[in-house]
Amino acid sequence: MREDLEAAGRRVLERLEEAGYVAYFVGGYVRDRLLGRPIHDIDIATSARPETVMALFPDSLPTGIRHGTVTVRMGDHAFEVTTFRVERGYSDARHPDEVVFVDRIEEDLARRDFTVNAMALDRRGRLVDPFGGREDLAARRIRCVGDPMRRFSEDGLRLVRAVRFAVQLDFAIEPRTWEALQACRETLSPVAHERIADELDKIMASPNPGRGFALLFESRLFAADDLAPYLAPPAWPDLAALAVPEGRETRWALLALLLGWTEHQAEAFARALRFSRERLDAITTLVGLARQGCPGEGEARQWRELLLAHGLAHGLALADLCAARKAAGGPDALTQGRAAAARLRERVRAIYAAMPVHNLKELAVNGRDLVKAVGRPPGPWVGRLLNELLVRVAHGELPNDKDRLLAYARERGDGT
Repeated sequence: MREDLEAAGRRVLERLEEAGYVAYFVGGYVRDRLLGRPIHDIDIATSARPETVMALFPDSLPTGIRHGTVTVRMGDHAFEVTTFRVERGYSDARHPDEVVFVDRIEEDLARRDFTVNAMALDRRGRLVDPFGGREDLAARRIRCVGDPMRRFSEDGLRLVRAVRFAVQLDFAIEPRTWEALQACRETLSPVAHERIADELDKIMASPNPGRGFALLFESRLFAADDLAPYLAPPAWPDLAALAVPEGRETRWALLALLLGWTEHQAEAFARALRFSRERLDAITTLVGLARQGCPGEGEARQWRELLLAHGLAHGLALADLCAARKAAGGPDALTQGRAAAARLRERVRAIYAAMPVHNLKELAVNGRDLVKAVGRPPGPWVGRLLNELLVRVAHGELPNDKDRLLAYARERGDGT
């Protein structure tokens, strides 16, 4: 039977304590446990030095040993175990110039970004909370540990992380932290776009991405960054509709549409964020389809042709976009938009399910069959005729029967 994640984590703490060291659960696990949120992973901090951790856990891996981190396997689970440390100097506004191992958990917590992430919990459930993280959880606020100007100047990515946590948790950003965030926006420039994209993706996947991007825009966080042409324009539309689509790529496509971007602009932005080719293609395709127009629920023929050309996943995503673009204004717009999207997705699924064929592989004839039946050498006509047959079968104008399709092919000859 698969061991529970928390039970496996406690076994790691027990082994460290039995060897004479102090160890705690730290970071997001403590925050989410106190909030009653789902737990997906657990980080551990300990007074044991990395070489000691590796000796105590022979199957461990030195995944970040320079900074004191060792990945420990316990049963079916893996845990990042990091030695208590302090960090000194951030000359690149992203990484510490020096890491010094220390013996007290309070010193380790003092280097962390926000109070809600600067708590520790031992295996008996005792909380270490030197900076008021639990109080901030109760007050639903994001507040920096110590001086917010110092925290943000140490690591520019924390600027975006502050917004991300506020949106994920539905918290407010504490006033001094918000003021420092705006004052330190230039520290974002050295941060790799891949790291920024990861945070923006988490904002986009949150329950209320529109609020997250509104905060980013209100703070003009990207005004001094290379992403300014995309994320620092003079005015922003209502972004509440970003919560309507289900998929992350669909939400990115909707953001592009709300900002009035063309496919080329959406592609340039996706490239700037270092998105994969697969993600880039999905976003730009959806932007292009939506700009061409959204078929209505009753326009089954248009939906069938779109599904043949782009597949069910893109069809459902376009349904989301169609509904979301109409969900603007009024207190019930979001609820109405989600309901409209659900109806249109169900309609698209029904159209897809009723189609006799969905692609050329399902067609009862292939190119070799056509060449033989028509008696002409292969050429572009074969592809044209196959696609015509596919469309006619999908619309129910021809049966997906080999003899009937070949008879039609002989009549058409070269597909022109």
